Amino acid sequence: MELEAVAKGYLRMDRDGPTATVTVNRPQAANAMNSMMWRDLGALVRSLGEEPGVRVIILRGAGDRAFVAGADIKEFQEIMTSRDGARQYLTWVEGAMSAVETVPKPVIALVHGAAMGGGCELAVACDLRYASEDARFGIPAARLGIVITPMDTQRLARLVGPALAREILMAARILDAQEALQAGLVNRVLPKGELEAYVHKLAKEMAQNAPLTVQGAKRFSLIPQGQVDTALSERAFLSQDFQEGVKAYLEKRPPRFQGS
Repeated sequence: MELEAVAKGYLRMDRDGPTATVTVNRPQAANAMNSMMWRDLGALVRSLGEEPGVRVIILRGAGDRAFVAGADIKEFQEIMTSRDGARQYLTWVEGAMSAVETVPKPVIALVHGAAMGGGCELAVACDLRYASEDARFGIPAARLGIVITPMDTQRLARLVGPALAREILMAARILDAQEALQAGLVNRVLPKGELEAYVHKLAKEMAQNAPLTVQGAKRFSLIPQGQVDTALSERAFLSQDFQEGVKAYLEKRPPRFQGS
């Protein structure tokens, strides 16, 4: 079934071998996300997680003005008129964030320009974030009377620490690219003309690595401290990819991983 946001062109998916690029495609609105886009982004990411040929997902905004400028505030007066409406909206938003965070493949945020509100939260839900020098990050929910969900608050606090997370949320503080880098919010800041090539090169390199290892790095980094889960590690030692990796190492050649 084709997703409505994809059919309307608000979300676009492109493939380059094992790399899938999902583009939030509303440049005329600074890529602001409406409720339909939140709903369908979650479904699209989950479907890519089930696609055997996809090993890495890049998430970006169309153009270079914004990654995602946040939610489409214009529709709030229509949606937020009842508890049911607010609950449904939050379900769609959290569904998108959770899909990005838990899909068993790495998700890389490629950030040009503004990543505000829900856009910043979406970048935080990704596994890795790479930004251009003009990128800006913030969650100015306090200026709208919005309370960020516990899940989004905790994701931010895990990344930048509780104190800075509180400052970002309580003071509606905006971080420029270098401040975001120093805070650990982004992995690297690159010149505007170099960002896309760097991210696609990185995605290609990651796609060549053992899928179970990459999946484990993502999955285990989300497990609360003290919990033990060795099933995936045990599975990896019994996999064909492990045998191939050892054989390739001994034969001094690049491994050819199949994801099994």
